[in-house]
Amino acid sequence: MDETGIQMINKPGKVLTTKGARDVHVLTSKERGENVTVVACCSADGRFIPPTLIFKGVNRKAEFSDGLPAGSKIYMNRKSSFINSELFLKWLKEQFIPNKPSGKCLLILVGHTSHSTDGDMLQVADDNDIIILCLPSHCTQALQPLDRRFFKPFKTYFNQEAQLWMKHNASRNLTRYQAGALIGKSWLRSASVATAINGFKATGIYPVDPNAIPDHFYSITDSAMADTSPERDANRPSLGLPSTSPTSSAQACGRGDEGYGPQITPSKFLQEVSPIPKVPVSFKQRFKQSAAVLTSPENITKRVRPDKHNTTNVTAKKKKLRVQKNS
Repeated sequence: MDETGIQMINKPGKVLTTKGARDVHVLTSKERGENVTVVACCSADGRFIPPTLIFKGVNRKAEFSDGLPAGSKIYMNRKSSFINSELFLKWLKEQFIPNKPSGKCLLILVGHTSHSTDGDMLQVADDNDIIILCLPSHCTQALQPLDRRFFKPFKTYFNQEAQLWMKHNASRNLTRYQAGALIGKSWLRSASVATAINGFKATGIYPVDPNAIPDHFYSITDSAMADTSPERDANRPSLGLPSTSPTSSAQACGRGDEGYGPQITPSKFLQEVSPIPKVPVSFKQRFKQSAAVLTSPENITKRVRPDKHNTTNVTAKKKKLRVQKNS
């Protein structure tokens, strides 16, 4: 399960015009559109739960759901169009639990506060045989199936539908009343069985494959800062001026052994002779994270008990103040 934001605005693509033209026009609805959150959920066997849209506001109108797939939901958030703990609990009860298979089910999501800190939500998940697994932070681009395979084509299809709508409605602006129809068409084009299966396969979640994630996802720094091995220091040239031999002078000037052909540029040669010091990267304890089971008894107790203790302490303090006042 994951959510993404959709801007209710068409993004003009490339414009074809004659060379030397001074006025190049493109049609757009406005500079910045309204944000709509789309909650998506798919399974490893290729099934998608109908989408849920979150709008900013209080009054929900029936027109907001026009064009959405059957079973879709519209939620309203007074403060913003983002998801919160209450809406996530509502989505869990109304969308996920009725559509989940019987028996125990593993729900994988990111560790946002709206997904992981509500004790009531964790208790509801535990009562319905739902095991919630929280992915480590700063790695969803590698471990989240929806991020790897679904959201990019979904937004691409949405931009195409929005651009097509603007061509047929040049005098109108894209609003939340068109969100259902445009998102519904984009959803039907992108939410395929192959997309969901390939998403889990690309992350190595199912089937389990530790080598499914490419190596470049593990790189946290550039190659110069990451390569701090002793072999690199041993292979560096010693500090000082280059040799005055003809061969080394030709190489320093960018010529090969025969006097032509670039071998190394002067700037690269200077970098090898006198490299810029690199600050070593320090890894703090807070970056050492791993996936966590949020519905474990220890985590549920941790999320529920503090509120009870705080209530007890407040009640005890009030009683002491009353006794002091009476005395």
